[in-house]
Amino acid sequence: MPVQPSAPVAESAPAARLPERGVLIERLRETFARALGYPPEVFTDDAHLEADLGITSVKKTELLVDLLDEYDLPTPPATMHIRDYNTLPKLASLMELLASPGSDAEHGADDGAPV
Repeated sequence: MPVQPSAPVAESAPAARLPERGVLIERLRETFARALGYPPEVFTDDAHLEADLGITSVKKTELLVDLLDEYDLPTPPATMHIRDYNTLPKLASLMELLASPGSDAEHGADDGAPV
């Protein structure tokens, strides 16, 4: 009896396209440090990107878009407020959410709320 090829295994782990969380946060730290000319150690887990480090929301969004492209992640829906993701761990959480299979963010769900 011929052996049937097994069916592809569905991705069950969230953020399957992303590295492990610690590695992802380190990647964010390196990206922000290199782009802004800051030493990586100023990007602590609790450092507020705008209030503590003076990073404009425009620059933060620009760097986030580059990272989303790098990991082939969808653009967050308009109902998500990027300003709420103000530390590197929060940005990592956003990226993990966008990478989660079947997440509302991946499909651009819109609850009708203004941006």
